[in-house]
Amino acid sequence: MATIQRKKSAPAIRLRAVYKADANTPARVDGVPTWNADVPALVSLAPATDGLSCEAAGSGQLGAVTVTADADADLGSGVRALSESITIEYIPDVQEPEATNDASEIVAEELDGTPIP
Repeated sequence: MATIQRKKSAPAIRLRAVYKADANTPARVDGVPTWNADVPALVSLAPATDGLSCEAAGSGQLGAVTVTADADADLGSGVRALSESITIEYIPDVQEPEATNDASEIVAEELDGTPIP
C-alpha cells in the first residue's frame, strides 16, 4: 500500500484504480468499483461514474486516512474480491524545522548566561 503526504490545505486530488493481471497487463473488473475512507472526517470522496477514479478532497484537518477501492475481479458470475488502498497523510501547511545532529550542540555558560569560550 502506498502512502502520500498532502498539506492540509492542498487542493483535491484524483485517485485512479489501475487493475492489472499477473503479467502486468491491463485487466478489467466486473461492475463498478466502490471507494471508501476509513476516516471519513478527513476526506470527502467523489467517485467517477465508472468507479475507476475518485476525487479526494481533504477536510483541512490533520491526520492519516486510508482510501480503498473495492472491486470484483471475477468476470463471470462469481465474485473474487479485489481491494487496493492508499494512505493520505494530511500534514501542517508549514512544517516546523526539526533538529539535526549536524546543527545541534551543547554550549557552556555561566549561571548569568555569559558564554564560556
